[in-house]
Amino acid sequence: MDNIPQCNSLSLPGVTLQSNCKFSELVRLKLVKPNRCLHVLRSLIKEQYSQVEIDHLFKSLVLPNFTYCLSVYGASESDLNIIQPFLDRCHKRRFVSSPVSIKDLLYSQDCKILKAITSVDSHPLGSYLTTNKGE
Repeated sequence: MDNIPQCNSLSLPGVTLQSNCKFSELVRLKLVKPNRCLHVLRSLIKEQYSQVEIDHLFKSLVLPNFTYCLSVYGASESDLNIIQPFLDRCHKRRFVSSPVSIKDLLYSQDCKILKAITSVDSHPLGSYLTTNKGE
């Protein structure tokens, strides 16, 4: 047992677990791929693609990198605060026409999960969750 190496993080497909229970390494990795996508978008802007097309590509190429596992790492305010400036720069540089809020994306993801859980009568978490039927 003494020969088992210790590590500070474990990378699984799509998720990086850290020994300190933070997701800062995962968030850092999540910023690498979208930055590469921005190079493509920058080239298309120079080729005078329409803003509608650029928006569509941004939402198809960049945003999924952040929305995958967002409800897991989104519990950390500090990790969300790393992503938001990136999204703000994307709006400023016209990679997307309207501002994107990581907190709005998190809320939307959480609502989808809640809806999926509450739509199944026998879901194990269903008895722990309450919903306001009036909303």
